Formats: sequence, structure tokens, C-alpha cells
Amino acid sequence: MSNDFNYGNLRAADVVCTAATSLAGRLIRLYTAKLKNRNGIREAGRQKIANHCAIIIEMASRLWLAEMVDDGLKIHSMKRYLNNKREKIVAIKRHKKLTLIRGQVNARIIDLCQQTRDYDYAMILQYLKIGHDSEKNYYCSELCEVIANEFGATWDRYQLKRDAKRAMIAPVEIHFGAPEYSDFVTDFYV
Repeated sequence: MSNDFNYGNLRAADVVCTAATSLAGRLIRLYTAKLKNRNGIREAGRQKIANHCAIIIEMASRLWLAEMVDDGLKIHSMKRYLNNKREKIVAIKRHKKLTLIRGQVNARIIDLCQQTRDYDYAMILQYLKIGHDSEKNYYCSELCEVIANEFGATWDRYQLKRDAKRAMIAPVEIHFGAPEYSDFVTDFYV
């Protein structure tokens, strides 16, 4: 797969799904692949399914990525993932509902970026069922889902049955979503 694509086709509110060769990326794929009926052991060693995601925003007529990373919510250049063998783009998803109101979505994400948002490490404990989620911090796919929920949308219809902060949505769930939800979420780049 080539990470060479036309920036002109990207829009604010698109979600970039990536796969990393790092131990953390492999462990995320190992434990979350089952959410989409995939073999976690096989997927942990490949860069075929997402273990991270970020939201495209527009500032000063340029596209950037807003993403939850180890030191919190940050804005980075798209170049971070282009032609990067250690972390590559595996999909870009476009939600039809969010695209229609991308200016509002973009403004909301920029507003969040101006606040202090730490990475939600407590989510790991919640996922392992030995702790509780942080109500004010997010992990990458949780940020994408919380933003979608604020505008009456979701990246995976199964999340609609739960409160956004307790949804525990994984990057793989944004990457593949639910098949019957394809009227709302499209693959922009695969």
C-alpha cells in the first residue's frame, strides 16, 4: 500500500487509521482484533488493522491531525505518517454526517486542543476489568467517538447502545465499523 495520496481529497473530520510496529501497537492489535472477528495473534504481527486513529482538522488553510498521544491531545502534521515504515496509514474514514457539518466539528476539535486533555491510561485498567475509566481524559479512538456523539453520530453502530465515555471503542472498530452502517461511514483511502 502506498501512502502517496492527493491531499486535496482530504477533509476536516476525516479519521486517519494507522498501524504501528511498536510493542504498544502490536499489543493493541492483539487484544482488539477479536472485536472484528480477527485473529489477534496474526494481526499483532502485521500492519493491516488499525491500532491508532486521529482526526483531520483544518487550521490556517492547512490540514493537520488532532490525536491523543502519550502526552495528551496534540496537533501534528500529516507528514508524520507518510512514508513511515514504523507507523503507516491503513485507512482514512469519512463519516457522511460529520462531513456535512465539518466546520462545526473542526471548531469543536480545535477548541478541545486548546484545553488540557491528558491521555486516558486508566482505560487500560478498565479494559482489563481491574479499574475505572477517566471521565475527563481520552484515548485516540475514544476522542473520535466522543466527537461523533456530540454531533449525533457514531463510528460503529454498536456504540450507540452505550454511553460514549464507557463505550471503549477501539481503533479497529473505527477502521472496520459495522457492515450495516456503511451508508454513513465510507472508506476514503485503503
